Amino acid sequence: MNRTRRILVSTLIIAFVISGCGINSATPTAAPPPTAAPTATTKARNTVIVLGEISDEPSKKIERLQPLTDYVGKRLDKVGITSAQIKIAPNLETMSRWLKSGEVDIYFDSPYPAMLVNAQSDALPILRRWRRGEAEYYAVIFARNDSGVNTLNDLKGKTIGLQDAGSTSGYLLPLSLLVKGGLKAVELKSAEISAPADHVGYVFTNDDDNTIQWVISKKVAAGAVDIRSYSKISADGRSKMIVLGESEKVPRQVVMVRPNMDKATQEMIYSLFTEMEKSSEGQIALKAFDETTRFDALPVGTLERMKELYTLVTNR
Repeated sequence: MNRTRRILVSTLIIAFVISGCGINSATPTAAPPPTAAPTATTKARNTVIVLGEISDEPSKKIERLQPLTDYVGKRLDKVGITSAQIKIAPNLETMSRWLKSGEVDIYFDSPYPAMLVNAQSDALPILRRWRRGEAEYYAVIFARNDSGVNTLNDLKGKTIGLQDAGSTSGYLLPLSLLVKGGLKAVELKSAEISAPADHVGYVFTNDDDNTIQWVISKKVAAGAVDIRSYSKISADGRSKMIVLGESEKVPRQVVMVRPNMDKATQEMIYSLFTEMEKSSEGQIALKAFDETTRFDALPVGTLERMKELYTLVTNR
């Protein structure tokens, strides 16, 4: 999945630069669900609603998503829906295609891949998903405190470990932090290749746990992970680390619906999801879904901000 994400990201550069032109920084206030413009191609209402995610471990995802799917399938009869199903895509490109064709109705992901899918499918962002009590999260760049790296500027000529090119906290946020700090970053094919003296090199580790281990073992000079992953390092382990920088905060996850979904169904989904936390059955379904806490209005400008950061990073 990570390799495919990297390929898809590289093919979308021109599209994002164009779509990002003229975008202003938006105030992070809540907004009601957007309404799809009526078109002749609007999908006819179906009796089955399909929830989708991206994973290379589909059975695990299905197990976690099933209670939420069952909950939703029993509560949308007012818009003609009588049941719900799950589809797990192996990559961003497949999910984009499914949303565009109407094979998937609702999709969950973090802001950056959600933006990539939006650019490919015109899927509509309507909700923010809280996880483990967190509405937002951010990335941290860290190093061993005995590495001689004490500031971001000290990373010149050294290599940092990032998760993959489709990650919000393991790619877009830390790279944008480096660029905003006046540093030039360049991808390296392996950690054994030396970074140019005037650049920060980065390699992909494919997993936050790998990133942390690569820093501990000195395979890379620094790493970037989300704050929760960093906090999972033991107290003794963190005492041997130094945090070089923290990124801006972004919504934990985004809920998107397929393009041209009718207004009534959008509004029912919005209402159903935001009310889930108020019932015991809803709370059970939320917790099973990777410890989701609640759903609420997506802050205005979330995907636009991702596009701004993407443009910043790709134009470095």
